[in-house]
Amino acid sequence: MNYLKEQFHQALASEGNSYVKDGRVFIREKHWAPEEILQEISEDVYTEVFNEWLDERKDTLLQIGEEILDGYDNRDRFASLKKTFQEGPVIPFVGAGMSITTGYPGWTEYLRNVCAETNLSIDDLNKMLSDGQYEEAAQAIYDDMGAPSFNEHLNNKFGNEKEPFGPVTYLPLIFKKGVVTTNFDPILENVYANEEAKFDEIMLGVSAEEFPRLVAKGRNILLKLHGHGDRLRDRVLTLDEYDQVYSEQKVLRNLVSHAFFHKTMLFLGCSLSTDRTIRLMTEYVEEFGHENLPRHYAFVKLGDGEDRFERREQLVAANIFPIWYEDIEHDEAIEALLLCLIDGLVEI
Repeated sequence: MNYLKEQFHQALASEGNSYVKDGRVFIREKHWAPEEILQEISEDVYTEVFNEWLDERKDTLLQIGEEILDGYDNRDRFASLKKTFQEGPVIPFVGAGMSITTGYPGWTEYLRNVCAETNLSIDDLNKMLSDGQYEEAAQAIYDDMGAPSFNEHLNNKFGNEKEPFGPVTYLPLIFKKGVVTTNFDPILENVYANEEAKFDEIMLGVSAEEFPRLVAKGRNILLKLHGHGDRLRDRVLTLDEYDQVYSEQKVLRNLVSHAFFHKTMLFLGCSLSTDRTIRLMTEYVEEFGHENLPRHYAFVKLGDGEDRFERREQLVAANIFPIWYEDIEHDEAIEALLLCLIDGLVEI
């Protein structure tokens, strides 16, 4: 995995891992005279040191994961998720938080960034965002800029390919029976291709009637619910676009309302706040009842001063049960919990 190799290289370069003492070059516990480096060092030595570091990193992250699971009511809930994962496929639902480390902006960051290219005031934008009006904010920016400028800006931010980095690189090693995302960037396509696990098919939400059937057959399908960042067709971003595809009897509405409740889903890097998808899931739960539908799970960062019980009830209304973490950097927490999920089940 390129991500882990890059992390290893950064660790080697840090103070205390690479240094010269008494005329010998030290890299962690290995050391050589300068002439030995020229004569003897090989790929085997590199691999040995990398594997030692990798084992230490896994142990550290598993310990961090255990500390997270000791908090709140996480441990028993996580055990239920792991049992479900072991017995059958769990489908990851990937949000923008899984792309930020690679260099793509989060949705709030993007809207504030593009607002500078409009006549809208940042105060007006922030008011909409604080009220959860993300669709309305995107629509206001779109209307002010006009379609050509707006589409070009979006394409520049999300359409360009970047080298995948962060816990997203674990996904093709763990989840091989389908992935769902609302992201516009191409990171999932790239990271799966890098691990020689290329998707059997990529579907867009507005034309994905067959997604449930193909996933049920074991096909590895990427469902991009809201389209691509570099394509106008089938994109779902502004208020008008949301209203069009989530209206009654539309494919995307039916897909969210039905397909999501045939398999357990694990939400990763998702805000899970005012998203239209979550609202539809909540409506579906109200209609059919919690006990008649699969439970979903999410790794959720608990913000400072956030009411955990209120947040829990918002999520549970959509049949999503949170595994909380706090005071831990997002990527580290997600990576640690993913390793705990597959510990003893999948080798990485």
